[in-house]
Amino acid sequence: MAYFSTATEISCGIAIVIGLFTRFVALAFLTEMAVVIVKVHWKNGLTGQGGYEFPLAWQAIAFVLICAMAGRAIRL
Repeated sequence: MAYFSTATEISCGIAIVIGLFTRFVALAFLTEMAVVIVKVHWKNGLTGQGGYEFPLAWQAIAFVLICAMAGRAIRL
């Protein structure tokens, strides 16, 4: 499963940078981070060594990409 997880993170990162299928890729990344939190980091708590605060932050970023940012041009 580590190979699958690594491939997902690398391919999702590249696709988000390129802007290719942003919502679908962000959904895949959101799901993967949920599994990472539950399977690996949950026992360590929110903060501290090995906590799930960092994967939770990545989940929040992916959620924003799904809901608000994908496919819209940024106007200044």
